Amino acid sequence: MKSRCDLQEEDGGAQCVSSGKHRAIYLDRLETLSQMVPVVLQRNSMETRRDYERNAARAKAVFRQGSLNDHNRSFWS
Repeated sequence: MKSRCDLQEEDGGAQCVSSGKHRAIYLDRLETLSQMVPVVLQRNSMETRRDYERNAARAKAVFRQGSLNDHNRSFWS
């Protein structure tokens, strides 16, 4: 007969932290996640910054060409 903790461990869960073994598994997974989160956040912020810089460069190029002004003039007249 398997205990509830053993069954949860087989399912890949770390809910049971009653024994030292399960607590170690839980803390190990928690540490792994805490190391992953900053990497994911950093990657997302880098992508956002790249998108922002690309859009800003595109907007400056369009404004320099005057096509945006021509579009606005024809739109409002």
